[in-house]
Amino acid sequence: MKKILKKGNHGAEFENFVEKYKPQTKELYRRTAESSAIGFVFSGSVGEVFGPKKIDGGFHLFEILKKYKKGSEQGLEVVYDEIYERLLKQKKEVLVISTIDSLYRTSDVFISQVVK
Repeated sequence: MKKILKKGNHGAEFENFVEKYKPQTKELYRRTAESSAIGFVFSGSVGEVFGPKKIDGGFHLFEILKKYKKGSEQGLEVVYDEIYERLLKQKKEVLVISTIDSLYRTSDVFISQVVK
């Protein structure tokens, strides 16, 4: 499959592969994917093929179809997940800080002069 994608020859062989394995096209976001097992794809350029890479018990191929420049305008349907993730992260941070503050206020905490 990697050879077919690199050639750009999407003929009968490619069609057979698509029917058999039903590949999916997904958008990846640098902020969420860099720390995961697929962050390596952001070092490539459009048309480049990466893989096969074993992830979650299966093998995956990655073809870069399109790249967006930083700061480019995108529709809400594209950035909805990113907005949701940012808001969720903010809520989690507030919860962690409030929990730590609560524990600090209700516990006897002291810092030993011996420990440096």
